[in-house]
Amino acid sequence: MGLPLQLASLDSIINADSPIITAMGGAKAYVARWAALRLQDPSISRDSAAKKIGITSCTLTHYIQKGTREGWLKFDN
Repeated sequence: MGLPLQLASLDSIINADSPIITAMGGAKAYVARWAALRLQDPSISRDSAAKKIGITSCTLTHYIQKGTREGWLKFDN
């Protein structure tokens, strides 16, 4: 069973509660994959999600903070 994900350009805002997958790689793609994993399993740890994505937890944390700081990652709650 797949998640209903949308494709978006790299300049779009990512809503962590309704993730989109960017067409290219990079920070936004990793954050979108993390958000999709979190949507599928809200209790998933950042370490577990990072392993599934193929990056370190430190890198994932950096990308999440970067997205929040730069305004392309938004949290509804």
